[in-house]
Amino acid sequence: MVQTRGRLAPIDVSLSPRTSLGDPRDGIAPMEGVVVVGRTIPHMVVGMDSDLDGRYDQYARSGRDGQFTMQVESGMGADRMDFNLVLRRPFGMRPMTIVGMPGGPEHRPFLGSPTPGNQPFERLVSPSMADPGSRTDPRQLSEIMAEDPADPAMSPSIPLGIVFLGQFVDHDVTLLDVVGQGPGEPDSPVNRRTPALDLDSVYGGGPARDPRFYSPDGLSFLLGEGGEDVLRDGRGVAVIGDERNDDNGQIARIHLAFQKFHNTLMTAHLGDADPGDLTDWQKEILFGRVRDLVIGVYQGIVSNQLAPLIVGAPLDDSGPPIANMPVEFSGAVWRLGHTLVPNQIVVDDSGTTMAPVDDRLRSTEGVPLRLLFGPDAQPAAAFDAKVSETMRTLFIPLSPTDPEAGHLIGGDSPNIGSGTVVDGVLRLDLIETNLMRGREQRLPSGEEVLALIEGRPYDPEADGDTDLFEYILHEAEPLGHLGRVGSYVVQRSLGGILAGDPYRYSSRDHYQPAEIDLFRGARMEHVLRLIGEPGF
Repeated sequence: MVQTRGRLAPIDVSLSPRTSLGDPRDGIAPMEGVVVVGRTIPHMVVGMDSDLDGRYDQYARSGRDGQFTMQVESGMGADRMDFNLVLRRPFGMRPMTIVGMPGGPEHRPFLGSPTPGNQPFERLVSPSMADPGSRTDPRQLSEIMAEDPADPAMSPSIPLGIVFLGQFVDHDVTLLDVVGQGPGEPDSPVNRRTPALDLDSVYGGGPARDPRFYSPDGLSFLLGEGGEDVLRDGRGVAVIGDERNDDNGQIARIHLAFQKFHNTLMTAHLGDADPGDLTDWQKEILFGRVRDLVIGVYQGIVSNQLAPLIVGAPLDDSGPPIANMPVEFSGAVWRLGHTLVPNQIVVDDSGTTMAPVDDRLRSTEGVPLRLLFGPDAQPAAAFDAKVSETMRTLFIPLSPTDPEAGHLIGGDSPNIGSGTVVDGVLRLDLIETNLMRGREQRLPSGEEVLALIEGRPYDPEADGDTDLFEYILHEAEPLGHLGRVGSYVVQRSLGGILAGDPYRYSSRDHYQPAEIDLFRGARMEHVLRLIGEPGF
């Protein structure tokens, strides 16, 4: 028996008769056929895809012990067989093991691809020639950019859920290394998060490194009350990969949705198998495959649902790759969500309204997701240079998930602004904070980025010197989405990090063609329907 070991899936394959599938010029006689005897997870459907074109030539089913047999025709032109675990149609919930020649790459690592965490942010413009000292005082700009609460404008195209999905994405790709109330190194701020769109804010370091929010078998996420909340400890503190995903009830529910999506796909992959019967290696491979599928769907949603609404076009992952998020993205452009958050949102079918940051929404009784996504979704605020009162008078806890940590105290901080102090507690003005943080991190002006795009020298006096955050909002106002500068920064950031990711959702080295097509068409509504969210 010639033993051929599967690189990626828990399958041991024996070939009979004793021969290789090599080139006849090697002196090996062509075979009439070969019997593949394999072992995988019990009760799985096994599909043979001899050329990895996404179409299965024949099928078998593994038995109670996980063993299957399959007759393979000769002339396949290879001397090995590699294996992977896939779903033939992830949303169709059909568990499948693919047998291919040859197989694909290993599963996505947890350390970050292409860049691990705790690395400096990149800069699109370095050094900047802008002069923040000549600009309007941030407090005065905040007054100019304040929305009239009696006459709020709403977006005609962006549903409210997209705004909180954008915040969720931000927490996935950036986490500023903070000392006190600002970046530890303003000239070279550090990104503590892995910059890839890899859901490390959900998965953490995986079951081996972060077992606290995984099931004992290491295959699924532990959930909170009735499976309708994220896991919490006895004090109500969220036990999740990134505590910022409990900043408000809406982003917490999106985090929960992706955890439930993973659990749903895991259940489908397991089929009738008992997790207790699986080896540690089988569990590791199975977990990696499900995680790859979840991330593929997520990247497809970000690229082809979120980006067209915010940028005006899908993310382009065919351009030059980058290694980390640019500081222009994290410090200014992706803060665009602050203009899209309304002062009040509808929280139930009766039309009750609350501030979107109301603590009462951080629970199982939060805003139904059908009011954030889908045909019944309420609109976001208008994409303009105005910001709601809620975003200008925001309570910011020191720890979003720890009620005992208290709030930011005082005012007149050099990097968060004076805000409004009520009973000794600071209500943050996010316009003021965004402008001050941008200046502290030496961000270029909007006009300077435009000069970069146009390939010409930048002259602050002749071109202008507008804070990048303010510039991209004014640019977006007549369009309803980001304009030339804002779109460039997002495409170079999210598109560039995708381009450098060998495991990206569009990679034919990592995913099957049929899976890539499915990822491109994935929408948040599909995920919510699959996990059984009411209204979808």
